Amino acid sequence: MMDDLVRWLGEQLDEDERIARQATDGPWIAEVSGETGNCVIPADAQSTREYVAKTQLYAAVFDAEHIARHNPARALRQVEATRKLLDTYTTATRLRDEAAARIEAANGEPDAKDGDTWLGWQREVAALELPVRLAASAYTDRHTFREEWAP
Repeated sequence: MMDDLVRWLGEQLDEDERIARQATDGPWIAEVSGETGNCVIPADAQSTREYVAKTQLYAAVFDAEHIARHNPARALRQVEATRKLLDTYTTATRLRDEAAARIEAANGEPDAKDGDTWLGWQREVAALELPVRLAASAYTDRHTFREEWAP
């Protein structure tokens, strides 16, 4: 179940990254002026009026503030942070499973070190499971999200 969740969350991150990389880099600023109304513009735009005239992009002040705050660079940082969480979880799972395989291969005479290693990584996996589920919960609006993955 968690393998499916990790794979699925990675796919969601790939999509977020793709969209963020296609957007104007930013940073963005929320611009509120009497001339152009409320809009969101790249911080390096020469003027609000020129940018709005060129792109026809308008947004309500609350939308503009949200877009400016959650610009592509921020989205990419979030993707990277979540990927690091998934990598940490995946590594811990792999190391736990390798220790379990050594224990099983020992035919009832496992090395005590392998038991300690397995227990340590099992604790790490258990500690990371909730953060992975919480990260995935940001995507509950996706039709492929499974309720069994909810925290």
